[in-house]
Amino acid sequence: MAFLNYTKPSVPGWHPSLPADIFEPLPAVKTTGHQESEYPPYEWVNWFWDNLSDWMDYVDDQMDGNEATTKNDTHSTPADATAYADAQAYLNSLPPVINHDISLNLNGTGYAAQTLTIASHRGVGRILITDVAMGDNLQNIDMQDVKCEVFFSSMTIDGNSLGNGADVSDCNQVEFSFCTFQECTNVLNISKNSFVKWTFSTIGATNTNFLRINGNSKLELGDVTQTAALTGYAYDADDGAIVTMKNDSFVYTSSTTPMRFYDGAIFSGIYGLNGEGYSSDRTITLTAGHMPYLNSIIETLGKYVPAERTLTFNFPNYSGAVDNNILRIKGYTGGGSVKFIGNGAGTTFNAGDRVEIWGNSCDLTVQDIDLVDAGSSSRYDIRNNLGHVYLLNPILTLGAVYPSGVVQLRKNSFVHMEGLNITNSNPTYGVYMETSQGFLENSIVNGSSYGVQVLYGSFLGHNGNTFTAAGNQAQGGLAQPSF
Repeated sequence: MAFLNYTKPSVPGWHPSLPADIFEPLPAVKTTGHQESEYPPYEWVNWFWDNLSDWMDYVDDQMDGNEATTKNDTHSTPADATAYADAQAYLNSLPPVINHDISLNLNGTGYAAQTLTIASHRGVGRILITDVAMGDNLQNIDMQDVKCEVFFSSMTIDGNSLGNGADVSDCNQVEFSFCTFQECTNVLNISKNSFVKWTFSTIGATNTNFLRINGNSKLELGDVTQTAALTGYAYDADDGAIVTMKNDSFVYTSSTTPMRFYDGAIFSGIYGLNGEGYSSDRTITLTAGHMPYLNSIIETLGKYVPAERTLTFNFPNYSGAVDNNILRIKGYTGGGSVKFIGNGAGTTFNAGDRVEIWGNSCDLTVQDIDLVDAGSSSRYDIRNNLGHVYLLNPILTLGAVYPSGVVQLRKNSFVHMEGLNITNSNPTYGVYMETSQGFLENSIVNGSSYGVQVLYGSFLGHNGNTFTAAGNQAQGGLAQPSF
């Protein structure tokens, strides 16, 4: 491939002279140079060439590792079983400095259970690797110490349940676009000050974790397609790593812990974790396919909502379970508001599901999310909220229900309940309050002992309700106007 300076030009050598054969010219001779018709002694010639040889050795050493591309190049692998070996040989032949566009088109076979390795390059050019007509899939991409741009397009990586899809270490800019990763321990394993972009790509079947990232590295994530849930972490980050989500690109998992961020790692971008905040109102539109992994999606989105900003989750028409049978609404902060809005045609959780609204300091609205035939642990569990909570229009039609109440309030600043429909059930209490303030209106409330029980300094205002229970009770609390 003549377009590359693979070998330094040969330089003339000079036989090392004996010290007795070297004589440095006098300063006066160096000043004036040799005069016309003057013949210097041979010792002077040896002295000159010895010095020149030292300089040539110095320049030769400086050229080592600095060979560079001289023009753009495109290479296509053969369309046969030698394709992988040919591709790796071509990458190995590239000089250290890439200052042009180098394109590698992958055809043929021989890639299965193989690793494509790229190492020790730098420059202002780009290496573009594209699946044109690959007959089988690579098992791994390994990139080490690459300081030029590398772009992978339209490739499928099959980890064969043996390891990572891509290992990227100490690389300036790597991008995967329109790629698919399947059967990987970690789809991406990023370390040592690397920067990786993932765009328009697919998380396929049988992956354990999506991301392992550390060492002050950064991932910019956008336009993810996911065909199957992960079984491990969506994100596992430490040591100053940064993950930026650019749009509604959910990465979800069946694990109860979708993400781990510690030792200074940050989940950043438009989703506002770690104090960054949402720069504008955001609406997240969920599909029925997201619902079995709902909590892992919610937990990977930012929970700091600044003043005058609204984060809205629009739920689909859905009847079924959520992951681990609990919708967890926890830890939202800031001066804005968060809304979880059910579908008008019906958003119903069952199979023992409950909704936990815990520890939020911004205002929260949960509307039109029903619990029907959900079992003995089903309830709305609302506690330790500093912001106002608005519970609107849920239908709560339960069988053998949690004995302390269908809607439980503990240690809340204020909970406004409107349009509750607690019917066809046999709860001990319809609404149970401890150390909370609230208001109940235009609701139907049933309870075998009491429709409402108000305890321990709680206050409940109410208006326009229908109580189908034996009665209501304010015991150590205050209900106004009186039941």
